[in-house]
Amino acid sequence: MKKLWKPALLLAAIAVMMIGMLGSGAWFTDQDTHTTASISSGKLSLKNEGFTSTSLGSITNWAPGDESGEVVITIENNGTMPLAWFGNLVVSDSILKDAIVIKHAQMRFLSPAGASWEPADDFIVNGIGYTKLGANTKVTLANFDGNPGMAPGTKYEFMGALKPNYKYQLVLQFAFDEAAGNEYQSAGPIDISFVADATQIKSGALGAYQMAPHLGWFNAQIAKQTIQ
Repeated sequence: MKKLWKPALLLAAIAVMMIGMLGSGAWFTDQDTHTTASISSGKLSLKNEGFTSTSLGSITNWAPGDESGEVVITIENNGTMPLAWFGNLVVSDSILKDAIVIKHAQMRFLSPAGASWEPADDFIVNGIGYTKLGANTKVTLANFDGNPGMAPGTKYEFMGALKPNYKYQLVLQFAFDEAAGNEYQSAGPIDISFVADATQIKSGALGAYQMAPHLGWFNAQIAKQTIQ
C-alpha cells in the first residue's frame, strides 16, 4: 500500500501545480496548526450586577431651611477588567428644582481594603461650589442637572475610572433654599435618582458616550489605584 500511495500523492501534487500554472490565480499556501491557545473575555460590571440606577427617594413636605440626611452612592467595579463610568443625576421636572440646593457633595476614592487612593474631594460645601457653574454659584438641582461641566453635550455630571474592586463613593446632601418664596408652596414632589453607565477604557468605546477626549484622564485615574 505504501508503494502505491506515494506515486498517487505525487500525481495529485503535480495536478494541483498544473492548475495553478494554467491561470487559476491561486497561490500555493501552507498551514500549520499549533497547540490551541485559550482565550477568555473579561467581565465589565458595576456593583450590583448590571447596576443601572439607584433611587435617592422623594423629597416631600419640605419648608425653606429643611435639610436631608446624607445619601451615599457607591460606584464599584465588580468585574475583572478596568472600566470608565459616567454618572447622571436624574431629577424629575418640578418647580422645586430651582429651590432645592445641593448643600454638600463629596467624592471619596476607596481601595479594595477601604484605604483612600486619592484624598476626598468636597466639591460643594454649604450649597456653594463646583466652579464649572461659576465662582460662588449656589448649586441648585436646576443648574446642576445636565450641566456641561464634565463632558459638553452629554447628560453626565460625574465620571471616573476603576480597577476591579476599587470604588468611588459619592456623598450628597440636599436642602430647601432658605430664600425660597411662597411660589414653592404645595409644589412637587420632586424625585431624584442616580444612573451610572460603564464601558471599556478605549477611545472607540468612550466615543460612544462622547467621552473619547478624556481617555488620558481615565488612564491617569487607573494609574493612581495602587493602594490596597
